[in-house]
Amino acid sequence: MIAPSRTDLERAVTRRSRSFFVRDVEDRVRDLKSAAEGRRVLVVGGGGSIGAATTRALLALSPASVDVHLVKRELDAEALAPLVAPTAVEASA
Repeated sequence: MIAPSRTDLERAVTRRSRSFFVRDVEDRVRDLKSAAEGRRVLVVGGGGSIGAATTRALLALSPASVDVHLVKRELDAEALAPLVAPTAVEASA
């Protein structure tokens, strides 16, 4: 059995072909990049699934640095693994 793709799962759950927020973000990419590029950015709750996805998207906007603040439920090392691992791999490439 082949596992469904993430996109297929999202469509099944949301019944939408695109994320509800994609157009909103696309319309504001220039403003978002201007706000983050070269600056130090704080992400509160960055160890959760939404915060980690937000942090990964933020990295594409070229901030000088990103500080991730975990909330109490996220203080588990496993919560940070998906967020840190891709960044470390990209940095060494």
